[in-house]
Amino acid sequence: MYRYSQEPNLQKRNGQRKVLENVLKRAIRNIEKERPFDTDFQQAAVKYLNGNLAIVKEDYVQLLKLDSSKEPLVDKSTIFRKIRNAMYQLRKDYDRAVVNYGLRHNLIISENDNELAQKMAATIKIYDYYNEMNMLVLQIKNAEAYLWQDISQLTPQQFNNRLIELKNTIEVNNNKAIELSESIDIASLQSVYNDFTKLYSHTFFEKTSPITVYLTAAANNDRTDILQKTDAFNQSKTWFNINRKKAYTIWSYDTSQYLKILLSELE
Repeated sequence: MYRYSQEPNLQKRNGQRKVLENVLKRAIRNIEKERPFDTDFQQAAVKYLNGNLAIVKEDYVQLLKLDSSKEPLVDKSTIFRKIRNAMYQLRKDYDRAVVNYGLRHNLIISENDNELAQKMAATIKIYDYYNEMNMLVLQIKNAEAYLWQDISQLTPQQFNNRLIELKNTIEVNNNKAIELSESIDIASLQSVYNDFTKLYSHTFFEKTSPITVYLTAAANNDRTDILQKTDAFNQSKTWFNINRKKAYTIWSYDTSQYLKILLSELE
């Protein structure tokens, strides 16, 4: 899924999606035309494939639309999480159907432990961890976006309240990131996450001082040194824009490398 989303040629990517869609449709037709030994198990297999087909026809198409849009309304990680949760549930339901099939016919179903199954399990583990860490970053991103929303119209108190919300989100998510990273048995993204959150150090909140000064002057209709205050306000916003871009570039590039390295080790 990640590699699919990284294909820069959207036409080629859609071609890959269509190939996968046709493979799934053909598999469904082949299963449905067979006279089943066990109808329930046949229906479970069809349900599993239809679920995957829905993901390919709907969610993968949404990824294409996002990448072709100049102003996407949804973050990619949100769709990745939705797809991952759907795939997990589909697999869980199918595995349950396999167990029930064995029970109905007095069969001992051994867990698939071949090399392919091990690689699939490892891949799922890598993406699960990455997606959870990425959601923490996305939550911080959203909290900061809210901080700047209609900034010129805010009262100093409103701005301060949003700052507190952002601080709380960062603190909570930092703890969650550490817990996640300590709970895994694969390479960690913690150092990358730490590099990302350096943006939100003490300096970040110090740099908001000119914002508060300007908003206070605006709220009180105080024109004293207003040009200097406005200039400081704009300089502060510029600093945030530059450093925000750096932080998200670090996260995007380093996590891409992380996935690339770990997945290449499975090949």
